[in-house]
Amino acid sequence: MFLAFMLLATHVLVNLWVSSLVDHVAWDTARRAASDPRYASEPGQVQAEGLSWARSRLGGHADQVQLSFVGDPGGASVVLRVRSRPATILGAASGLGGVHEDVVVRREPT
Repeated sequence: MFLAFMLLATHVLVNLWVSSLVDHVAWDTARRAASDPRYASEPGQVQAEGLSWARSRLGGHADQVQLSFVGDPGGASVVLRVRSRPATILGAASGLGGVHEDVVVRREPT
């Protein structure tokens, strides 16, 4: 019983850590894009650089995360859609965790 509890606790802690990492990287990526002065004229370039930066920060978990900029590049906000499968040691059947959110950051005035 003790080992089952330890396995569950480990699973929850690893998943919380990975979810926190994904969330942090997503917010930083959107913030970096929103504050880049080139975003108005070269949104595709800024988005590509941001996604590359994010993937480098996610390390081995990058294959489990889908990041995409959505919405109007000329709009007042940058929207980054994040979909991440949970980091699991118990198997996907546990149903715990994962990140599914849209990160919205207002653009800096130019």
